[in-house]
Amino acid sequence: MFAKFNRDRLYRLLNNNSLAIIPASSKALRNGDQFYFPFRQNSDFYYLTGIKEPDNLLVIYKNNSGDTKSLLFLYEPSEKEKIYDGHFLSPHDALNISGVDYVYKLTDFKKEFFEDFFEISNKIFFCNNGSFATGELKSITDTIKEKDFTPLKDLMAKIRLIKSEEEIKRIKKAIDITYEALDLAVSLIKKKATEREIYAQLTAFYLSKENGGVAFDPIVAAGKNAIILHYTRLGSTPRENDLVLIDTGAEYKMYAGDITRVFPVNGKFSKKQKLVYEEVLHIQRTMIKEIKTGTSIKELNKKTLQLTGEALVKLGLLKKEEISDETAIKKYYPHGLSHFMGLDVHDIGGKEIVLQPGMVLTCEPGLYIPEWETGIRLEDDILVTENGNENLSVHIPIFPEDVERWINKG
Repeated sequence: MFAKFNRDRLYRLLNNNSLAIIPASSKALRNGDQFYFPFRQNSDFYYLTGIKEPDNLLVIYKNNSGDTKSLLFLYEPSEKEKIYDGHFLSPHDALNISGVDYVYKLTDFKKEFFEDFFEISNKIFFCNNGSFATGELKSITDTIKEKDFTPLKDLMAKIRLIKSEEEIKRIKKAIDITYEALDLAVSLIKKKATEREIYAQLTAFYLSKENGGVAFDPIVAAGKNAIILHYTRLGSTPRENDLVLIDTGAEYKMYAGDITRVFPVNGKFSKKQKLVYEEVLHIQRTMIKEIKTGTSIKELNKKTLQLTGEALVKLGLLKKEEISDETAIKKYYPHGLSHFMGLDVHDIGGKEIVLQPGMVLTCEPGLYIPEWETGIRLEDDILVTENGNENLSVHIPIFPEDVERWINKG
């Protein structure tokens, strides 16, 4: 069972005589008093329970002998909520999904368990990503000063960074769905669709998939708009000689894909576009080889800056003596090479973490040239393995001649 396997990994890291408190997320009002943003579960809570519903609470206890118990406290909806919102998870369903030892009402936590838990636990780990953490948990930490309260994020990073076979399977599926969505986008570019139309169709496609969703709002940027890293205005119609940058990712069973490709609207890269594209591709292919056990994102970023400086000299945008200045390079390449990915598209984990087998991260160099009105970023998703890495998105066309064939097919 997915969640039980994940809890077992956490159990091994917890101190004896300690408690871990992990709240679910709450729904957030969009505007007015009754319309909500689409709900997305706290990733840590989902990872440890498999439950997607809001306002619940997981408590894990490890006693002095090392024995563990997991308790799930379920939110009780009002009669009005049942009428307006429909089905809520029953204790029986919650037990089957999560595999926890016990299921109780959320109100029981303070009534029957609160004092006992905190009296017998020397160390208390808490996850501050959910609704309970911002309210009642804060009042607990403020009133019980003698206890050792520690954020859970460092322990969660240790287990979430190393992906299980099931997690890798879900990421691969998310990437496959993303490929399908990019294929749809290619057909829309050929039909002279606007940025907004492409964005809307990508989003609808992801939501139409069983167990699917949107990992993040798609970036659809035509021409000079691609210079803006997280472009969201969606105000343009791609012109005949434009490039269209699409940075997008499906979510499958809560796990993200994250792919970026660049397409020539007229089906063929111009000479100048291809020069920039091939420099970015060279950096990406080189840096993918560098993603392996023992290095870190911080080290990868250093090597990428060096390669990017060399590319800018080749393109005539910088002189050789200028590339020792990172500021000059960052004018054209203002972001890093990689981020971890998994339950969150920008997943838990810092730049100085040493890479190990089972970690998944992106490889996404880019060049953004205002004076040429050109922005190119190329992104794949990479699994670190015992002997190097596996490019999980290697089947999605990226070489310029393959991208041209892709957009010209049919």
